[in-house]
Amino acid sequence: MKRVLDSTVLDYTPKFETPAEEYTFELERNRSYLELIPVAIAQLKPADEAKQNVDSLVERNRVAIEQARGYAGQQDYPKALASVHAGTGYLQLALTAAGLVVPQESKADQ
Repeated sequence: MKRVLDSTVLDYTPKFETPAEEYTFELERNRSYLELIPVAIAQLKPADEAKQNVDSLVERNRVAIEQARGYAGQQDYPKALASVHAGTGYLQLALTAAGLVVPQESKADQ
């Protein structure tokens, strides 16, 4: 396989033709995390305090995504992507607060 691929490392990093395409991908990724929240709560049954923390983080995500949509409407994709990434980070924290272990991304992964 190494001979065929001419490398020992496979790069799974998505490549995008345009910033708008990357924004759409990241927005969908964010939505996927958001869909996990009710499942995590139902399955892991966090304490009320943890649920309040989850709700707060989900609200912070909502605000970040709203900002991202505004930036995308202005075609300011660097700011739009930064807002989506921030929102996704809030959702990762929310899942952790609910009791799910979520690997954190390095800055290089974003």
